[in-house]
Amino acid sequence: MDLTSFGYLLWALLVGLHCLASGAPGKRMHRYSGQCEDSGALPPQEEDEQPSPFTQVTVSVDAQPGMLTRDLVYCLARATGALRTNGLPVSTDGCHYHGDYGYTGVAVPQYSVHWRVHARLCTDQQAFFPDKDGPSLPPWLEMAGRLSQGSLARHIYVILQGTPRTSCDTLAWFLTEAADAIAAGASEGSNFDEHRCGYAFLVIRPASF
Repeated sequence: MDLTSFGYLLWALLVGLHCLASGAPGKRMHRYSGQCEDSGALPPQEEDEQPSPFTQVTVSVDAQPGMLTRDLVYCLARATGALRTNGLPVSTDGCHYHGDYGYTGVAVPQYSVHWRVHARLCTDQQAFFPDKDGPSLPPWLEMAGRLSQGSLARHIYVILQGTPRTSCDTLAWFLTEAADAIAAGASEGSNFDEHRCGYAFLVIRPASF
């Protein structure tokens, strides 16, 4: 199996698990207590009202071990462009975008880096981030880190989340800020507010032989 294929299987597993977890029906109350960065105040949710959905974006970059960080960051920039171009999702099924970089094939096309984006609506408040703002790594990324242990490839996972008031440009800015931190050498990080708007990322380096 190609090293980057492992990253695709892992990414698909994580996205699938999160979609299954967020598919359970039920009434939940979620109250907003201020303003998102790009919006006005949102009204409180009543117990019998449909919860306001989160916009959730998962981004993965999988690369051969010899690829430079700047190449992976370049792919994050391409993912940002895809997000800006295609706009926000309108359903829980969401949208998928992907691309390749670093052509290495001769007879058979091969690439050194693959990037993928999945953008969807989460309608039952199955949020990426905990209730309180802070720098902690969300459980979704902690699981990605555990499942990636022993991989011989390089992986980057980024998650973005916004409310109905969060614009596509703001989500793209979240991804750009995460990419800048990765380019500066950070291996993990997060930045989200009390509304659970923000981003988090995790960089997985290849295991030693």
